[in-house]
Amino acid sequence: MDKHGKPPQKLEDLIPEFIASIPPFPEPCKVHYYLSADGAGWTLDLHWTDGRASLIDRRTNLGLSSEDAERQIGTENGCYVPKAR
Repeated sequence: MDKHGKPPQKLEDLIPEFIASIPPFPEPCKVHYYLSADGAGWTLDLHWTDGRASLIDRRTNLGLSSEDAERQIGTENGCYVPKAR
């Protein structure tokens, strides 16, 4: 975002300037990337099941919603890990 003034429209737009390729994610992991309506905010969600519960590893420049903050079960390197909806 800093270099171009806005986040990419899709993750593939990062290739090859910032990353060589989008890495494969094992099943049952799912990846969701969203832009805010104004195009300045982004959220990247990695969904997976740890055998007990479905979890979301969320990275965002928008901060957590109050709903997600209530569900938050931990943090990792500034990444929020809320319980799945």
